[in-house]
Amino acid sequence: MNSSFDVTPLEDPRRYRLSGELGMATADRLSEALQSDCAGPGDIILDLSGLTFLDSTGLQVIISTCGMLGNKGSLVLRNPNEDVAHVLNVSGVDRLKGLRIER
Repeated sequence: MNSSFDVTPLEDPRRYRLSGELGMATADRLSEALQSDCAGPGDIILDLSGLTFLDSTGLQVIISTCGMLGNKGSLVLRNPNEDVAHVLNVSGVDRLKGLRIER
């Protein structure tokens, strides 16, 4: 697996665009980028349209982010491609409390 992955903050606060491969070699970058946002209230929105790969380590970041947000907001995953949406569905992550997927 190539370790190319970017987390790009967008103009609006608490919004990011993910691109590349979110896996074991890159998941820490996403976790670090979201950590401070998890402390405050409101939704965190991730545009997944550029995400090409998602493995169990990336899923763990999504799960832990939902847990850290608790009742303060939702994690919103926008525009996942077919492969990423399939991983979210098969893993059951798409049914987590505090997670919304928008296509």
